[in-house]
Amino acid sequence: DVFRRFLTMAGGRTTVVVSHRLGSARLCDRILVLEEGRLIENGTHDELLARAGAYAHMWALQAQWYGDEGDAQ
Repeated sequence: DVFRRFLTMAGGRTTVVVSHRLGSARLCDRILVLEEGRLIENGTHDELLARAGAYAHMWALQAQWYGDEGDAQ
């Protein structure tokens, strides 16, 4: 998919990705969660799910859109 190709092209470089699609954000090394302009959570996809905070809540809301691997369908 396009996002995976983008990540491959960015390989080894610091890259900032802004996305509301958590299936894409899941592929990033580190995820920063903002609310009203403030950083409220950060970590890997698995770390954020384990915290059961805002990211985990948003993931659960979007889960219907994702396949078995968490990628956007």
